[in-house]
Amino acid sequence: MAEQTNQPSSQPSPLKGVMTVDQHRKAIMWMFQNSPNLKCEVCATDKFSVVDDFISLPIVTQDGILAQVNYFIPCFILMCVKCGNTKFINAIQAGIIEKAPIPPPTTSSPATSTPAAEK
Repeated sequence: MAEQTNQPSSQPSPLKGVMTVDQHRKAIMWMFQNSPNLKCEVCATDKFSVVDDFISLPIVTQDGILAQVNYFIPCFILMCVKCGNTKFINAIQAGIIEKAPIPPPTTSSPATSTPAAEK
């Protein structure tokens, strides 16, 4: 059975990536609803906690290059309370955070200048 060992603050943290109380609650509910029989593959315990922080996994192309500077998969973390085995769950897919629109790629155009008129 999963358990909650971390207590997020009641106020959103100024630190980027830290869950709000509501997000933490949603992550715990997701864990109970979607993984009621979750067992650790390493130590076989059934006790997991939701870590208070999000983690961002970068998107990489087939060539091993970062796809886009600000393009990543936000995840919340489930951690085994006995051995520390860690699982990353897509926070958008789980409904913990909303998907932000992907900004169009920025294109840099050369500066255009008009030559000074000659007299």
